[in-house]
Amino acid sequence: MKPFHFIILLIISTSLYSCNTYIVKTEGNSEQVKQFEKIALLNVYIDPPYRPLLPLLDAAVYNSSFSDIYGDVNALHSREIDKLQDYMVRKLKDYSGKEVLAGKELKAKMKSLDLEKWDIKSLSCRLDDDDFPKAVISKDGINIFDFSDESRSADYFNSGKVDSVQAKLKHLCTALEVDGIIVVTVSVPTTHVGMFGGSGSRSMFEDLFFFDKNGFKICTGIVRAKVSKGDADDLKLYESVLNKYYRWTEIYFQHLYKDIDPKELVEGPSGKY
Repeated sequence: MKPFHFIILLIISTSLYSCNTYIVKTEGNSEQVKQFEKIALLNVYIDPPYRPLLPLLDAAVYNSSFSDIYGDVNALHSREIDKLQDYMVRKLKDYSGKEVLAGKELKAKMKSLDLEKWDIKSLSCRLDDDDFPKAVISKDGINIFDFSDESRSADYFNSGKVDSVQAKLKHLCTALEVDGIIVVTVSVPTTHVGMFGGSGSRSMFEDLFFFDKNGFKICTGIVRAKVSKGDADDLKLYESVLNKYYRWTEIYFQHLYKDIDPKELVEGPSGKY
């Protein structure tokens, strides 16, 4: 686990939730994304939850209690990932109106191609995290990215390391005959710890990374759902926060493809989230 990353997240999340209760936005060339006629959704990844480091004593108590359900959380991720991926494919098709290559169809297509000539190989989703050793992908997923030096797959896609695979992604787009590639990361970090570490606040974090047919990352979708408060070892709370993915993914696609202000969806007359 990387303490530096934890501290940065803590600073960001503290600032985020002191001034706003949610974020739905797009950074980059969203207009180009809308022009993709055929899209490959490589994977939806469930990342480990960031655990807080500060305040030191409160965080220590919180994390000790949270550790009691690490095994249950890992099992939950494995149990839910196929549902998350299927939903992403369905909503992407619904809102883009375009062809989406994903799941079994994508897996079969990739296995039929001679991708190793471009040094594109299936890799483990292993992370640098002893408690949550892998990012979780669907049973039909094929991962081509090396996350082994990262605590979360999202850290990889947000770093300059993704630039090193630009040529591979270009070749993959050509081989798959698609205009762009999307990968999605989801996690349930603890964004704030209560006094004495008895409880905390959790949110659903979702990031959508869009790559053009030349393999360049051109756009990032950022979703931070409203927080939910509860005990560190409350598995039902953790699961309910993860399940916010469904509603907030739809809000994001309405924002991206329909140009609807997320505030209208979240805070308007029909807003429930």
